[in-house]
Amino acid sequence: RNALHGPAAPSVSPRGEPEDYADEVPALVGGAVTLGLLITFAIAAATMLITTVDAVSERRRSLAALAAVGASRSVLRRALAVETALPMLAGVALGLGSAIAGTWMLFQAVADFEAMIEAPPIYWRSLGSVLTFAIVAIGVATIATFPSLGRAIRPESLRTE
Repeated sequence: RNALHGPAAPSVSPRGEPEDYADEVPALVGGAVTLGLLITFAIAAATMLITTVDAVSERRRSLAALAAVGASRSVLRRALAVETALPMLAGVALGLGSAIAGTWMLFQAVADFEAMIEAPPIYWRSLGSVLTFAIVAIGVATIATFPSLGRAIRPESLRTE
């Protein structure tokens, strides 16, 4: 409507002038980015869960042999938890570090380009919620592999194949 009627027509804005709600834009962008990152971590955790369950089913015979010679379920569970959680935690640490460094460099470049006195702030609350979700997703993916381990260490697994 504003473009069709030109400068003489009254300006139409949803809640007053654009400057009235300009402070909400960073919060909306931060929320959208956080949601996108949470979805990405959920997909990554699901992928890791599927990969780990597949790896346990492929190692079914060796895990059953370990159980047959006396390795307890708790030892096998801890070994599976370590080999599942450590790569994921390392990936989260590497991703978080590179995200912080990349964000800082981007904000510094924007501040230099726009001749700003200081760079825009980094929204640490978003990073904290993403980090919390990532750690919870790692825990859930790790714990969800335990039922496949229970099936893999049955003595019947030594007789198959």
